[in-house]
Amino acid sequence: MSSFSSSPSSSPSQSSTTVVINNNNNNNETTLSSYVTNILLPKQPLLHERIRNLKNGKINNNGKCIMYVMLNTLRAHDNPALETSIQLSNALNLPLLVLTILNDKWKHSTERKFNFILEAMKSVSNELKNTQNIPLTINIQCKTKTYKPWHLTLGSRGAAAIVVDEPYTEPYISIANQIKRVVAPSILVDNACILTPQLVRNFRAIDRPYKFMNSTKIQRNKRLLWTLKQNKLKDSLKQKSLELYQKELPFDPVNLNNNTMTIDYILKHLVTSIDYNVCKILTTKGDSKSGYKRWNIFMKKGLKSYDKKRNNVLEHYNFGVSRMSCYLNLGIVSPFKMMKSIFNENVKNEKFFHEFLCFRELSYCYCFYYPNHLILQDILPSWAYNTLGKHTVDERPKIYTLDELKEYKTNDLLWNLCQQSLVETGELHNNLRMPWGKQLLIWTETAEDAYEYMLYLNDHFALDGMAPPSYHGIGWCLGLYDSPKNESKIFGRVRYKSTTSKSKYLNVGKYKQQILMRSSNHGKRKFIGMFFNNNNKSNENSGDSGSRNSSDDGDNHTTNNNNNVRLKKRKKQDITSFFNQR
Repeated sequence: MSSFSSSPSSSPSQSSTTVVINNNNNNNETTLSSYVTNILLPKQPLLHERIRNLKNGKINNNGKCIMYVMLNTLRAHDNPALETSIQLSNALNLPLLVLTILNDKWKHSTERKFNFILEAMKSVSNELKNTQNIPLTINIQCKTKTYKPWHLTLGSRGAAAIVVDEPYTEPYISIANQIKRVVAPSILVDNACILTPQLVRNFRAIDRPYKFMNSTKIQRNKRLLWTLKQNKLKDSLKQKSLELYQKELPFDPVNLNNNTMTIDYILKHLVTSIDYNVCKILTTKGDSKSGYKRWNIFMKKGLKSYDKKRNNVLEHYNFGVSRMSCYLNLGIVSPFKMMKSIFNENVKNEKFFHEFLCFRELSYCYCFYYPNHLILQDILPSWAYNTLGKHTVDERPKIYTLDELKEYKTNDLLWNLCQQSLVETGELHNNLRMPWGKQLLIWTETAEDAYEYMLYLNDHFALDGMAPPSYHGIGWCLGLYDSPKNESKIFGRVRYKSTTSKSKYLNVGKYKQQILMRSSNHGKRKFIGMFFNNNNKSNENSGDSGSRNSSDDGDNHTTNNNNNVRLKKRKKQDITSFFNQR
């Protein structure tokens, strides 16, 4: 686990240094923090408050550029980090190097994830070039090229100052931690939230979502009004600085607009350490245009009825949910622009506002203040962690291996369908997330094992995985931001919810058809079928056509399955939002 800390104790706004800059740009006594605080952004407090120190220090007088390391904000519009970088570049009369990184040794590197990221990189590359005339420098770290961290070489030898996206999660936390050790000073900029997390005080004392909403309401409304009124980025680089530094790079950047260097070529011949069994989602493109197209359609067809349809699993592909999380998590689309578009269209839904502004931003605060969020003991309230530990001795009806779970070879039909949805489509409806996750507690020896399996199954297969909403939702399955309930076997005082009880309120047969329809359109991969017995078959036609809130009764232990294997061809597919927080 990275040692990089996301505590806001080093905000540039706390600097009291008085700075004087002469016309010769002699910045011998100027720290990056004080320069940004007192000179660059004094009239832009709502931009300035998004910035905090990564490594404060004197601006490197021998630096040849300003370097912006674009991590999880793959867009050129509504990008506070890019705006800060451009203003620094112009003020110091230095070229701007916009650098992004892809490493095929990152955890959960799959064809699915890398195809989506590369499409996003190509999109932002074109946007940067067309709107700001800035080239995007793409550094792919892989065996066929090199794993040498050129971003650290540039930070030590070439950069006067470095701007980095606020990382929130791995692998970006580790990259920021590396940059913290180079010579050049660096700052982090939040691009993801209306109310930036470092302004939320006493966050660790907030144990329920409604407390978060109430305590941040005034601050958020103020920033929301500013978001609706702000103009688009107007700063542009001076002509003399354009592409100047590109000629001095110590490596050959990847040009995604080169006819020979296609995304398919990169996937097949460069990033060879990825998992090719997790195949790409052909109908969810990673470009900004596709993201906004999906959003605009949802605004017209789904936003108005969101509060009524959001829990209906069978409305998943019928605009019941926005399915925007994969675009938001990588910053391909702007949350600021999404909010502005809602107000401009005058189509409002209070439930969507509540989940977008409260639950989504709560998840970012959660990862910001709990940088060790991959360690269960560090994130659960003490009552939840203790009660789960107390019930570790409870007998489990069946222990499954991770491989069995990955291939959905359990004796539970609905859980198999949920996992198949993740594996085959890269998505899982939000209303099934809780029973899917809680069931793993029954099939593993400890809560830590269940948490580890949930993290793996989500991050490896979900296109919107490895992001704050994912980790926040998974933690919720084990008691995060919940209250103690009546004691039960295995769960202790953590809320019990089973796939059996959920099956009573869901037409499992129709849900299976929905997954098979998506899976059968997905292209050249082996399709592993359902594993179910006669008792499970009888459940397929039970329930109504929708999904409703269910009680937490019932036992989910059935007999062994009769294994069936199907082969299907798949041509195209979609990705969904997995975390429209409840």
